[in-house]
Amino acid sequence: SLPLVSLTAYQSLVYKGQLQQGHHVLINGCSGGVGLSGLQIAKTLGGRVTGVCSTKNLELGKKMGVDDIIDYTKVDVLKEKNAYDISFDAVGNRTFSKVKKTLKPHGIYVTTLPSFQSMILGPLINILGSKKFKKLLVTPRSKDLAVLKEMAENGKLVPVLEKVYPMDQIREAHARSETGRVVGKVVVKVV
Repeated sequence: SLPLVSLTAYQSLVYKGQLQQGHHVLINGCSGGVGLSGLQIAKTLGGRVTGVCSTKNLELGKKMGVDDIIDYTKVDVLKEKNAYDISFDAVGNRTFSKVKKTLKPHGIYVTTLPSFQSMILGPLINILGSKKFKKLLVTPRSKDLAVLKEMAENGKLVPVLEKVYPMDQIREAHARSETGRVVGKVVVKVV
């Protein structure tokens, strides 16, 4: 349940977001698999994390260590100005044009699911503006996996499992995963 989501979060924050100790990181979708890994990784590397999730997941975000948490059903995070060094969109439902005003000068927006429009305009945005747009394609790297393994062994990176499905319920597991409402990860047990 950890390798792919954690690798996605790690590479998004470290390589694309250029996370430094003390950076203020916004994680949109902090209660999903990638978002929960990102939250823990950012905290472990010295970031200050503001998480965004729904009302039902606020307690999970707090339990996992966010510094601040925003209930997107009650507060529009996009109204904040110059607040974040990194905006990490683990849900992929924001666009750079909407997020950029929330970024500090030289802030970076990283998304796991870039839109076609942002993929075309991203390079132009990065040339013309001080705020940057970054998209991620995960690259398997043993050195990154070694860092994540150490975090997990030290209790700094803990998986959150919504449900473990038996192999004969793989269709149900996949259907649940496709809802976009999974808290943490769903896992299929292979025996």
